[in-house]
Amino acid sequence: MALTREFLKEHGLSDEQITSVMTEHGKTVSGLKNDVQSLTSECDSLKE
Repeated sequence: MALTREFLKEHGLSDEQITSVMTEHGKTVSGLKNDVQSLTSECDSLKE
């Protein structure tokens, strides 16, 4: 399940609430992407 604006709208959130949720969700996703990138780099260096 993807967390989309449409999904949140269907569950009765206002546009302001949706923006707030999406902002925080974006921060979480960005942090996780950075973690994956770091771990991938570490894994690659260990393989060498």
